[in-house]
Amino acid sequence: MEDSCFQDRQGEFWAEDVREHTDAGLVQVVFGSSCGLPETAIGLHSPRQERGDTGLGHALAVGDLDGDGYADVAISAQDHVGILSGRADLSEADDPSVSAFLATPSPGDTVQALEAADIDGNGHLDLVVSSSRQGEDGAGDVSVFAGSADGLAARPLNEPLTLEDFTAVIAAGDVNADGYADVVAAPGNGHTIRILAGSAQGLTS
Repeated sequence: MEDSCFQDRQGEFWAEDVREHTDAGLVQVVFGSSCGLPETAIGLHSPRQERGDTGLGHALAVGDLDGDGYADVAISAQDHVGILSGRADLSEADDPSVSAFLATPSPGDTVQALEAADIDGNGHLDLVVSSSRQGEDGAGDVSVFAGSADGLAARPLNEPLTLEDFTAVIAAGDVNADGYADVVAAPGNGHTIRILAGSAQGLTS
């Protein structure tokens, strides 16, 4: 028996290879409802997918980065991050726009992880980006891009901090109850956990 909440529709299914573009990546946003997850979704392609291997969506983060009451989606695409801005009619958009910016210290680096948290304590979520360095084994960086009512800043809040192991898993939260979100980095070797403290100026080591 068909659920009355859902209607059949002609769907398209994509893999990480988008048409002839190998490893271009694809992100789908599936919109929730009172009946759960329906078939309504939008697909987002990398603006640079013709290059291939852009790996769109390797890392994702969700949060209201501009304080308008709608959740936004941060999407990695190699050395860039794209922001899909939430809005009331997003599920009906034929071609949702994604604004992209260079999110790594140097072009050619690769975004590894994203976290949304209020690092500078101003009431707006910021975007934490960890990345690996091109041509270097092991080393990486953590950068913070400040959120505001005007959206996400395209330049880091402060100088990126070095990670000894770019494979570190990062998580954000106010671990010392000072009103600023901190970043916890657990390296791939599992030997040491490093806490990067949040402040009005950004992250400190």
